[in-house]
Amino acid sequence: MRGVSDGTPHFVNRDIASVMYQISWQLAAIIVALPAFILINRIIDNELARRANLIESPIRLWLTYIALVIAATIILIDGIWFLQALLRGELSIRFILDSLVLLVLGGGVFTYYFAGLKPGQSDR
Repeated sequence: MRGVSDGTPHFVNRDIASVMYQISWQLAAIIVALPAFILINRIIDNELARRANLIESPIRLWLTYIALVIAATIILIDGIWFLQALLRGELSIRFILDSLVLLVLGGGVFTYYFAGLKPGQSDR
């Protein structure tokens, strides 16, 4: 079975379309979520600068701990996912890059919020 226009098999064209669809969704999510996160974070930092007593707020600390647990869970699941694929012999460049992106994002979130827990620091 060859493609009509370029001579490639139909399943290759379908796989490329599927990958492009997934990449476009992930890229759109980052393009929308990153500016929203930066804006909300800036608003929170401005409020913390005006009202320093909120830095040690129990609710803020609990939400930070929840974010740390979620980030650590993502990092651990990513490690398990990667090791499972390695043991099965199913590693591909795409899989390695997906795993690396999850590790970088999860590690970045974990580092960001963990640094914010240090006492005496109002800005992270």
